[in-house]
Amino acid sequence: MEGRFAQAFPSFGSERTGAPVMAFCRIDDRPIRVREPVVRPDALIVQDPTLLHQADVFEGLRPVGVPSTGGAP
Repeated sequence: MEGRFAQAFPSFGSERTGAPVMAFCRIDDRPIRVREPVVRPDALIVQDPTLLHQADVFEGLRPVGVPSTGGAP
């Protein structure tokens, strides 16, 4: 990743502690100027599989996007 630019930030509302949180990460060869949520991701990681039935977590994932799911400990 040397020589690349990165940006990461969470997005959460005023929900109670423990509510689902979305986080976004961008990696590029050029400086990143945009500060908006990622709406067309190339990759998606769902760390809590119970969310798969609560929301359309794959919405916006590009057709060649890479989904990944993992269980919480």
